[in-house]
Amino acid sequence: MESNTTITIGSNSMAKDTDFAAFADDVHSLLRGELSAIEAYEMVLESLDNQVERDRVMEFLLNHQEAANYWTSVLVNQSIKPDSSSGPWGQFVKAFTASAKLLGNPAALEALKQGEEHGLNEYENALENGKLTRRMEQVVRDKFIPLQRRHIMSIESMKALR
Repeated sequence: MESNTTITIGSNSMAKDTDFAAFADDVHSLLRGELSAIEAYEMVLESLDNQVERDRVMEFLLNHQEAANYWTSVLVNQSIKPDSSSGPWGQFVKAFTASAKLLGNPAALEALKQGEEHGLNEYENALENGKLTRRMEQVVRDKFIPLQRRHIMSIESMKALR
């Protein structure tokens, strides 16, 4: 299933910026969050038997892959090697999601919702704390935050139908 939302990164081609180093840690953190979300969605996707839920979860997974690709391109454009692992947070998310998966789909959906809420908070904090360039702020505000909110609302509706 193709995602209805496309994240354009073509206009992200910033010139190398020596000041970018100040943003690199925060970009890496956002990338690790997206990698963690991908891992969580892949785990939960395996356990869903309802095709409508599977399609929706696959769409969310693709949205997170697009976001990870965006953050990766931001780093590569600055000649910075992007993280390829979700790091310690990702290990926690994997364990949490695996435990929830054992308890059944409602618990797994709740785990995904909590992850989306955490991601939303990370994006909002990055905006509030001036941790991003103006272009990155625009992408976060126009693309990623609305997607996070949509994911949360969709997961809530999937949980309500159970």
